[in-house]
Amino acid sequence: MSGVPDLSHLQDAMDAEHEVRDRIKESVRGVEKHLRAINGFLNQVHGSTLSQNSELLKKADAQFPELNNALAALAKLIPEGQYWRYNDCFTRTLQHVAFITIYHNWLSINLCTNGTFDKPHVTQTPVASLLQKQDVIEILGLKEPLTLTTEEYLHGLISLINELTRLSINIVTLGMYQVPIAISQFCKDLSVGFSMLNLKNDSLRKRYDSIKYDLKRLEEVVYDITLRGLCPPQPVAQEKKSVS
Repeated sequence: MSGVPDLSHLQDAMDAEHEVRDRIKESVRGVEKHLRAINGFLNQVHGSTLSQNSELLKKADAQFPELNNALAALAKLIPEGQYWRYNDCFTRTLQHVAFITIYHNWLSINLCTNGTFDKPHVTQTPVASLLQKQDVIEILGLKEPLTLTTEEYLHGLISLINELTRLSINIVTLGMYQVPIAISQFCKDLSVGFSMLNLKNDSLRKRYDSIKYDLKRLEEVVYDITLRGLCPPQPVAQEKKSVS
């Protein structure tokens, strides 16, 4: 009869891994602290004027260096060549980081003084206001071994659609009726982009499937604005008179 195998030598390896995980989770809490600070300013945009938004966005922008430092500290805790072993400790946080960065940039371009919506007759937001994955990585100063995966970036885009839908519903109380109309088209275009992808990640696919509910809510807001005659009239190009 064979003897019982001695596995006690594996205890040190397990203890070492648990210790690394604990340090990473503690560092992640530091990242989330700065995310909450930034998100606190961005949430106030739902009930603020364009000039107030400019001040809120400046305050949020001032928090990004601290966020970047926290991410750099997290990167130092990931053992070389073991990114995927510990990815589950911080992937949700990186999804939120991606969203906050993309949303802050979107607001800074569109919903502040001298932004896209600080002009009459705005009907759509430019695609240029959407940060690409590499843009997010550069803004956050992410370096190996910590990076932003494509799935995490896409989760951030879905969160953007979720938040813009909520913003559209709230912002009509401020009389900015052109904003929901533009956001609706922007989110539709973004949804079309998603439809071109073959999403194999279950979590990502389920979240993408839920976008249809956001688009429906946006359509309802736009319909209500249009029905009440609240949307601004579209500029009509004048025809040049022919000179006889």
